[in-house]
Parts: sequence; C-alpha cells; structure tokens
Amino acid sequence: MMRATKKRCMMLGWMLTYVEKVDDSEFTLAESLQLLRLLTSLQQIERLPAYLRSLCESGDRDDFDRFIKRWMAKVAAQGRSSSLPAEVNRYWSERMMQLQRQLAGTSISLCDPYYIKVGLKGWDMARLQLLSRVAYDRGLISNREMWDYQIYAWKYAASTLESWCDLGFSCMLGYALHADSIPLGELYSVYQIATESAESPWMTTRFK
Repeated sequence: MMRATKKRCMMLGWMLTYVEKVDDSEFTLAESLQLLRLLTSLQQIERLPAYLRSLCESGDRDDFDRFIKRWMAKVAAQGRSSSLPAEVNRYWSERMMQLQRQLAGTSISLCDPYYIKVGLKGWDMARLQLLSRVAYDRGLISNREMWDYQIYAWKYAASTLESWCDLGFSCMLGYALHADSIPLGELYSVYQIATESAESPWMTTRFK
C-alpha cells in the first residue's frame, strides 16, 4: 500500500478521536470500550466485527439520506422550513428537530442542499476507520481485515466527498445527531480546528 494512501486512511477518524480526547496511536482496553459505546449502540465489544460489516453496507448514511431528501422535498412543497415529516422516520425527525433548536440564531440552515451531498457519509467512514483499529487491537479481526476496512473507508470517502471539510462537517453532523452530551458549539470548535488550525494533520495531508 502506498504510504500516502495509508496516511489518508489513518486520518479519517482523527476528528473523532480529537472530540473524545483519545490518543489513537495505541488503544487501551478502557479507551476501546469508551469509543465502542460512544460511536455505536453496542454494549459488548465482541459484536464489533458484525457492526463493522454493517457500516460498510449502509451505516447511518443511507437511512439519513432517504430521510433528508424526503424532508427537503416536503419543505419545498409546503414552503415552510420548520416543517418536519415525522411520518417519514420518527427517529431522524426527532433528532433533526432537536438539532434545529440548537441551530436557532446561527447561520447554519438544515435546508441547505449541502446536507444532501455530505450527509453522514463521512461520519460512517470515520467510525469504520477508527473502530476497525479498535477491533484489531482487541484481537477481533486480523491485520489484513483491518486494512481491508481502512481501504474501503478511504475509497468510499474519496468517491463521495470532495474535501476534508466535507468529511469534518459530516462528522460534526453525525455527532450532533447522536451525542446529546456534546454541545453543538464545542463540536463546531473542533470542526474549525480540524479544517483551519495548523495543529490539525488534515492541513498537511491532501484529501485525494
């Protein structure tokens, strides 16, 4: 594997580890369990290999993409940006309404077509990159399997997103929709560090 490609693979999950304040150079058991529970709905680490396969197949991105496209179509038809189609997907509707309340008074609009383009693709691939390393560290998958997941995550991200900014925004959106304990302002600050600060490794690594 080319060194540049390997480096990009390892960079996919950087923003997630920064949010969780985890040293991803070597996962301890406590850190592995922390990441597992924060980034999945799993309670047992032994179920992680099956979860990795599910991230490859659909993750959150497909369900969310279907939801937000139907939501925006309904908003366009009704002409009201505050209207949410609860009958389409109650889970995403509730999460989006909560996020919309947090965004009140900001310049971010959930009706921006950017959400359709980016969605949760980067969120899924960052989790796949990071959690496959956790699975390997815990002896649940082989080194070859781990790198297969890494390469899959990178190829998918590179084929569907345009930049580290897209990836970071998707990670921020994923966290905002899932993690009630992290204030949106804190997530946005991390996004700015990831995409603008000299301390971010993304700033010295080409996306494609």
